[in-house]
Parts: sequence; structure tokens; C-alpha cells
Amino acid sequence: MSEKLFLWNVRGINTSDKHNNFRRWLSTHHISLGALLETHIKEPSLPSILNSLCPNWSFATNHLSDPGGRIILIWKPHLNVTIIHQSRQSMTCRVDSLSTDALYFTAVYAANTDEERNDLWIELLDIQSSFFLENQPWLVGGDFNEITHPA
Repeated sequence: MSEKLFLWNVRGINTSDKHNNFRRWLSTHHISLGALLETHIKEPSLPSILNSLCPNWSFATNHLSDPGGRIILIWKPHLNVTIIHQSRQSMTCRVDSLSTDALYFTAVYAANTDEERNDLWIELLDIQSSFFLENQPWLVGGDFNEITHPA
């Protein structure tokens, strides 16, 4: 897949002053697909905020699994994105484009506790086996809330 994508822990993107910078960044980098993590956008505000951030883009959220909407996937209309799994800690989709083979994409915003993060790893293994992703292009990324090298 030759599309550009991103994962970004935005730590809240409700304020309009952040919107201009974000739109400029999307345009400058020719992004087609992305995941916004830790947005703190309430579900009723989603359409207006996302229309300001990325007009005419499609989106999906994990509000059904977490009222805080921890993960928002956004994509340009030329992509066909099908959400195949969502939970409080991840969203997985299949991305189809006219010019390339399918790609599977999982955006992660992991919980803060070890116990819940362990559930995430089990969930990812279940996704892999349920959707036969062993031999498919599958990108998993995001904020795993893990410290790999303490200061």
C-alpha cells in the first residue's frame, strides 16, 4: 500500500486553534489514513470537530467501547475502510484502495494498568487468528503505555 498514514496521541484536540495546524500538517504530508488517540472528543461533538479538522474525510470511533472515544480513525474518501474489530484499547480495520492490495491496520491506545494491557495482547492475538492475518500485511501501532527504557 502506497498510502501515507499516521498514529498521533493528540491529548485532546477540541480547541479550534489546534485545528488549523492539524489541517496544514495533513495537507503538507499528503496523509490518506490516520488514527487520533486520546482525543477527549465527546460523541455529540464529533461531526463538527472532525469536519473542521479534516473536511470531507470519513471516520470511525471506539465510542461504543469507551464513552471517552479514545481512538478515532480518519481516512480520505478514495479508501474503502471496513472496521473489523473495536474495543476500549484498539480499533482494527481493513483498508482497500483501487491501486494496491488490502492492508490491515490496528490503532492502539492501551490502558494504564498491567492487567488491562495484558488483555490487549490477548485481544491482538485473537484478532490475528480470527481474521487470518498471519500472512497478510498488518500494521499495529499507537500508544502502548509501556516504558521501555526508564530514565
